[in-house]
Amino acid sequence: MSEGKFKQPWLGVLSLFTVYAISYLAYAVFLNPVGRLLSKLVVGNAFLLYNLLSTSLGSSMAAVIAPALAMRNAEITHLYPLGYPLDWMAVIVFGIIWFVAIAVLCAPLERKEQPKQPQTGLIVAALSLILAFATFWVLGTFFQMKGYEMLLLGTCGFLVFPIWATLLHYWPIAAKKPDMHPVARGAIFTVASWVITAVLYWVINTLAWSGAKFWEMYNVGGNLFTTLLQPSAPFNHYDQWMSLLVAIILGVNIIGLVNPFEGKSQPVRGIINLVLAAVIGVILWFVFMMLLGRTPQLFVLKVSVTTIMTITVMIPLHISMPSPGNVTVYLLCIVLVILIIRYLFDMYWFADKGVRGRVMAVAVSFIVGTILFFAAIAYSPVAMALSLAGIVADVSGLQALAYMELLQYLGIAALVPNPIIIISGITPLLEVQAAMEHLATVLTFGWFVLSGIMWLLIYVAFNHWPWK
Repeated sequence: MSEGKFKQPWLGVLSLFTVYAISYLAYAVFLNPVGRLLSKLVVGNAFLLYNLLSTSLGSSMAAVIAPALAMRNAEITHLYPLGYPLDWMAVIVFGIIWFVAIAVLCAPLERKEQPKQPQTGLIVAALSLILAFATFWVLGTFFQMKGYEMLLLGTCGFLVFPIWATLLHYWPIAAKKPDMHPVARGAIFTVASWVITAVLYWVINTLAWSGAKFWEMYNVGGNLFTTLLQPSAPFNHYDQWMSLLVAIILGVNIIGLVNPFEGKSQPVRGIINLVLAAVIGVILWFVFMMLLGRTPQLFVLKVSVTTIMTITVMIPLHISMPSPGNVTVYLLCIVLVILIIRYLFDMYWFADKGVRGRVMAVAVSFIVGTILFFAAIAYSPVAMALSLAGIVADVSGLQALAYMELLQYLGIAALVPNPIIIISGITPLLEVQAAMEHLATVLTFGWFVLSGIMWLLIYVAFNHWPWK
């Protein structure tokens, strides 16, 4: 039971509120798709693309394609590798990595007194975020890494860095040199972690590309808006590997929470737990790939029909496509809940029940994480409200373009009465809606789940300040 201004569970409730207040504030300032940093980057991209495309496609076609391409992330388009929504998620993952390096791997093994707050928390937060952006900028600028490559690298690090503390308990340094300065110990673990992360990234990146054909990695679909804004098959091979990595990360968090084999010494205990975590992760990955690994995508069948004039008829089709990203988001929702129970609520209600209580905490995490995924992420209206992505359709002009096409087809329908022509006119509106729903899902995942994990961990360095 915590002592101070507030006790559990109210301490956890206030801490959770603080984490999400910070997370949403950061989202509103930097990544909100309307009027903030992300939208400014999109506008800049659109301006650049318009000037590049107008010479070859003409000004009218360039005006249609440029804003759509500007919204597209680096899954396909590489014209501006540091300006797409997906890319910025790599900064968040790097923030998680550097928090672990600074606040966990460099932490003293024994504390005589608690660090002063909020100074300590602010220093950890500043260093984590500065190093995260510096890593992102260096990799993007000097090594020309794309957003999805940095996201894969960061996910590898998200798996590797915490293992020294959660499973190996700082072995071998803690056993052989317990008096080593925490910063020196953390520096050794950090260098070793980056080396292992780089090797793991190289292996997975090689496997992803060697097992993929060009059309599988960069399939662009068959219509304007969905092609440019909503992914169909592209990124699936990277998505599959990252979802597997996240499943193993969940396995590590489960094992770290349950903490089995307490009687065994390191490194035997850590190795057994790591293998067990990997097995749990792989099993979870296979199970949830079968349950959540596909999602309907909007495609458009275009057929030229000649009556009194030649008309391009558009028929909307919903086709089930592989979507490993669903599994990634779902599993990270469970990781988020485990971290909330463990670090914000200090295992309240579960701690005094031993191993049974820890297993119950894992079960509760799955239940709450499942509710969170389906209520906040998978349900489009909630995701649209949490991300404000619906406004993008108006601000970007995409909805106006879709309505213009609708009016054109309604004019044709007055001359050639046929319900298929009306459906063709409605199709661009369906495409814009699908694109905005996808954007809402990505942004909500970014600030509510992934950024929530980063800010939660950073807030751990504040030790529940100012509520405790």
